[in-house]
Amino acid sequence: MAAMQDDLALGIRPELVRSFHATGKTDDRLGHITAQYWLDRLAGDPEMQQRLAAGDPIMRQRFRVACMYVSGRCGDATPEEEVAHRNWLASSPRQGRRSMKRFCFVLTALCLGVLPAHHSRYSAA
Repeated sequence: MAAMQDDLALGIRPELVRSFHATGKTDDRLGHITAQYWLDRLAGDPEMQQRLAAGDPIMRQRFRVACMYVSGRCGDATPEEEVAHRNWLASSPRQGRRSMKRFCFVLTALCLGVLPAHHSRYSAA
């Protein structure tokens, strides 16, 4: 399937690509929260938008992964877990740049599959 090959060529981990294309769902209970956070940041950041429009490979990968996680939401996280994860992503002693670094770490980890799927130990601020 050409779409799967395109996703793999972007460097998206094979397990996520298989899960998403086979079931329409992703493999992370809280991935949609992280992904929506990134898409919201993209919407308000002209520099990120320019990098994506210019074809930056990291931005293309993150954009595709974010789209996959938002549209392929698992649906098995509790509302409390979702709120805790949103709060964790947004929290930082220095709002802004550090919060974005935290988010980029989580999104990159989702791309590469290096965080546990549940993220429970990362939910606290």
